[in-house]
This record gives sequence, structure tokens and C-alpha cells, in this order.
Amino acid sequence: MIFMSAPIRILVVDPHELMRAGIRLACEAKNQLQIVGETDNLAAGSELVADLSPDVLILDLARCDADELTAIHELHVQFPETKLLVFTAVDGSDVASRLLSAGASGYLIKIAGLDEIRVAIQCVHVGRTFISHTHSME
Repeated sequence: MIFMSAPIRILVVDPHELMRAGIRLACEAKNQLQIVGETDNLAAGSELVADLSPDVLILDLARCDADELTAIHELHVQFPETKLLVFTAVDGSDVASRLLSAGASGYLIKIAGLDEIRVAIQCVHVGRTFISHTHSME
């Protein structure tokens, strides 16, 4: 007998409609990934996490500055069951380290391909740390 596991429930917070559409496309290609909500800002995203209890929150951070790191920490403390996957254009191992220390489960650079996005979601969902292997050209 084959048992199907429940799909991974994903909430996407990104100010760019095109990025949200790309993440949606990546997830729709796999039956086990389900977008349960999306929004363009962190305040609405926090409310949706409370309402929807997603398994994974994909969160765009523009600068990975102190305010955004504080927001990651607060989300992690308030919703410990939701894994936080930060999706950002800010590249660097120091950035990844600061995000993970703040409570993120994973760090994904925005130039990642669709397969890497899917792998990152699946990794953080099962409790593993994910750090993007894709890096921008410097």
C-alpha cells in the first residue's frame, strides 16, 4: 500500500508579483508543494502566518539589515513550527550566517533555478538547514 503524505503548505511574501508567480510555478510542478497564500509585504505576511499556519514561509528580504533580521527572529519565536526560507538578492556567506542566527531555516539567493527552490523548500520542511549553492557573479 502506498501512502501519500500531505503536501507542504507554503506562504510566499515577496513585493514583486513576478517573483511570487515564479515561486508558484515552481511549486505547482510538484504535487507535494502547495501555495496556501501570498502577499507583497511582511505585515500582511505575519497575519497570514497566524491565520494559515503554513509549513514553510518564503520571505523576500531586500537588505538583510538589522530591522529585517529582527523581523526574522520575531517570526521564528512567534511561529516556531513554520520554517523560514529567506529568498533574497543579497549574496554572501556572512548574510546567510546572520539570517540563520536570527532564526531562518534556509537562505536562497534570487538567481536560483526552479529546482533549487523546490529542494530548498523540501529541505527546510524536514528540519534541515538550506544554504543556496547559487551565487551571483562578483
